[in-house]
Amino acid sequence: MSVRNLSVGVVGDPVVRKEDARLLTGQGKFTDDFSLPGQVYAAMVRSPYPHARIVRIDTSQARHLPGVLGVFTGEDCRGDRLGAIPHSPFPQTKYDMKLTPPAGRAVFIGPHVLLPHDKARHVGEAVAMVVAESRAIAMEAAELVDVEYAELPWVIDSRKAVLPDAPRLWNEAPDNVFVETWFGDREATDRAFAAADHVVTASFHAQRVTAVTMEPRAALADFDPATGRYTLYAGSGGAVRQKRELAEVLGIQPDRLRVLSYDVGGNFGSRNRVFVEFGLVLWATGKLGRPVKYTAARSESFISDYQGRDLVTDVELALNRDGKFLALRAANLSNAGARCVSLSPLGKGSGLVTGSYDIPVASLRSRSVFTNTMSTQAYRSSGRPEVTYAIERMVDLAAAKIGMDPIELRRRNLVSPAQMPYANAVGSQYDSGTYDTNMTLAMRIADWEGFAKRKSEARSRGRLLGRGLAHYVESSIGAPRERAEMAVLPEGRVRVVIGTQPSGQGHETSFAQVVASLLGVPLDAVDIMMGDTDIVSIGGGSHSGRSMRHAATVMSIGGRDLIEQGKALAAALFEVNAAEIEFKDAHFNVIGTDRRIDFLSLARESAARDPAARLATIADNEMHDPVFPNGCAICECEIDPETGALTLTRYAAVDDVGRCINPMIVHGQTHGGIAQGVGQALWEQCFVDPQSGQPLCGSLMDYVLPRADQLPMFETEIVEVLSPTNPFGIKAGGEGGTTPALGVIVNAVVNALAPFGVRDIPMPITSESIWRRIRATGANPFGK
Repeated sequence: MSVRNLSVGVVGDPVVRKEDARLLTGQGKFTDDFSLPGQVYAAMVRSPYPHARIVRIDTSQARHLPGVLGVFTGEDCRGDRLGAIPHSPFPQTKYDMKLTPPAGRAVFIGPHVLLPHDKARHVGEAVAMVVAESRAIAMEAAELVDVEYAELPWVIDSRKAVLPDAPRLWNEAPDNVFVETWFGDREATDRAFAAADHVVTASFHAQRVTAVTMEPRAALADFDPATGRYTLYAGSGGAVRQKRELAEVLGIQPDRLRVLSYDVGGNFGSRNRVFVEFGLVLWATGKLGRPVKYTAARSESFISDYQGRDLVTDVELALNRDGKFLALRAANLSNAGARCVSLSPLGKGSGLVTGSYDIPVASLRSRSVFTNTMSTQAYRSSGRPEVTYAIERMVDLAAAKIGMDPIELRRRNLVSPAQMPYANAVGSQYDSGTYDTNMTLAMRIADWEGFAKRKSEARSRGRLLGRGLAHYVESSIGAPRERAEMAVLPEGRVRVVIGTQPSGQGHETSFAQVVASLLGVPLDAVDIMMGDTDIVSIGGGSHSGRSMRHAATVMSIGGRDLIEQGKALAAALFEVNAAEIEFKDAHFNVIGTDRRIDFLSLARESAARDPAARLATIADNEMHDPVFPNGCAICECEIDPETGALTLTRYAAVDDVGRCINPMIVHGQTHGGIAQGVGQALWEQCFVDPQSGQPLCGSLMDYVLPRADQLPMFETEIVEVLSPTNPFGIKAGGEGGTTPALGVIVNAVVNALAPFGVRDIPMPITSESIWRRIRATGANPFGK
């Protein structure tokens, strides 16, 4: 794939990213890079217990330490009437799966106050804040805060949390369940199962993981008494939302708060909701009259960043004797943690339990429960990898049970292009896709036919070679509203203000490509402005694969308006009627003549003639229609049966992203997504000790991330089946790499271990777990 320079670059070109030179040469503007004169530092006092009543907090020793400016507790928050963070976790677009509380109960999410006054509900919950002249003093003072706790019974496992005798986190949720919703047709599903020739049953757990962003979360707050305004520097998934929610916490009008979210060193969903420390530093700067800064240590991040996954699903699949899927029955149980921050994972996953397959009827029970753990949140491909893992494992298990080739079983059941748009059995309507064709393409680039030879060669070295395949369909909706403010300036620049928030996705380049294509201007003349709420007034941020689709849509609307404005200005310049002007080949042309002018020249000459002449527009749009990216992944893994050591040897992926704005960026997103999915399948886990409730993965010594030398070179292909829901036909390209990764890795490992009679293996699939499975069978895979 060739790449192009910045002087050109339209939609579909693999243009080198504009922002890379700035980021790679240390010119990025990350939160911790900002400092203000006179700033002081905050440190948190965190609970060592999973569940404990706060009896008293003695701050006297900490307050008397030289350099300490203040120590604040939950009682202080109550005294100042600080509100809870208004997370609004229930999905709210028109086509989201509608999750509801258990019958007869009101909506309750567990108020997320900045500091609790009553009890701590998970290890690592902040119960007090110290502010001091230096970070070292603040941390020392935090050690001097004496908190007396009364330990309470606790529960960390969602399956145990729903038992009748489970410890209760909130009185408002007596059984810890705060969401219980049924989807599909239960009666029709029961009838289909009664008539089935085969039924396959299994349970799966997509374990809890965390984002481990390169940049730990940080916040710097300042208060200006002259204007009464607050300013917050904090990386996030969207500054506009953070501003609205934090203003509500502080009890102030939103125009009194400015949020600056410039470069963000990784997100993957973990930064899409407000953290308590953001509100705390804002509150503290107002009380102390000094800028207050907080930067999390990596160990703090492991116990207090929003975490991901943690879904238990029980699944049954009914088939007839020909291998046709008849029905699916599932129960999804999501571990929300101590408070509900987002129900996106449960909602997104609920809509896709049938996967890429034409399953006529289904029944799904979706529940979410409180436990004494850190809150979970959307994590890359929110909710979709979990259910894709389940359905793809079920297909392989079904193939084994009925004695059919797994590929043939998939071909008999994949949704066909002729069925599009396709309404699945729980109500999601897929927009477009060529599922079978994508699988065939994936098999070709993975050299499916050469597997037998590779397996034989591995066997000659005493190794087991396994192969897995997983198909997927995912959904992208996101916040429905977006705005673009676009202006063609006399200085020869095009300025675009947009409300999304990149964290490494390359928006400065891909958004500029869209504008350059619409207006016919050079790519390097386009400036994309984001992340400052004094400039960005409206915007949905970056999550759920929404950014490119929503941004391109409002830019298309704005581009059309600018072209109409340009026609009027060109007509005045050329002294003709506007009807005689057409915009073609990046120029405003007088029809039937050779007189023409480009956008940038038009802006310059029009301003010279009339300083009031402007080429500017504000484009708003509200789009609820979901899109459904899809694809297929294939991998091969080699296992040493003596040690259980696993090597990932091949990985191929095909992703239908709709219109691809920049293939190089999308391929990069696919590679990163694969790495994150493989990481969860093989290594990553937020493990909590079931005996003590203590998180045991508190550093990079304990929490294993994938390394470059553990991953093979990826073979990836982009497919562009356009979505009918938006002007460019965009679906999404940031999460497809992750979505099938759990399923494809587990399928490959189970395939390799088939000689030992292994039917399933839980994640993360460590070398030790493989070794134990092999040793438990006592079988010899080579028949020696």
